Amino acid sequence: MHYACGHVQLDSHGHEPDPPAAPAPAPAAGDYHPLAAEQLQQIVPSLTPAEPQYAFKSALWYWNTHDGNAVADTGNITKITEMVNGGTTALDVRTQFYNRSLQVLGG
Repeated sequence: MHYACGHVQLDSHGHEPDPPAAPAPAPAAGDYHPLAAEQLQQIVPSLTPAEPQYAFKSALWYWNTHDGNAVADTGNITKITEMVNGGTTALDVRTQFYNRSLQVLGG
């Protein structure tokens, strides 16, 4: 490793350590399902700003793997908000949108 001062940290045999391996390339959005959650969190933020389709596909993946339809079918806006957002921030605003959506869609 090279340090700002120009020195190299040598191993116990006097050799420079091997450089770190390059990260594996990000899989296509359709391949996200087998990834561990922490890997998905590392990959998606880097893709989402440049490629909006990845944002949609990752949201769909999350909804499907967390049984979003079953949660939504309960009609419990608090449970839905907790599932999607991890908490109840702005629950009052979300409840207003939810109730208005039900009116518009006839639910």
